[in-house]
Amino acid sequence: MQVAGACSAGGGGDSSEEELSVLPRHTKVVVTGNNRTKSVLVGLQGVVKKAVGLGGWHWLVLTNGIEEASKECS
Repeated sequence: MQVAGACSAGGGGDSSEEELSVLPRHTKVVVTGNNRTKSVLVGLQGVVKKAVGLGGWHWLVLTNGIEEASKECS
């Protein structure tokens, strides 16, 4: 699942860029998706419940009440 605004624009892969790509708690997001995203989740809004820098995982609470784990830019 891909979250709008979560991917860094740079493509260097430097570790400081990866650390900056973690969204803070309570950030409002929109699920934009990719070919692996469940189609029912695309376009939904939500907020970040938890984020972990290692691996870029974000846990989201969506407006429909679903809690979903998302690997950033996956």
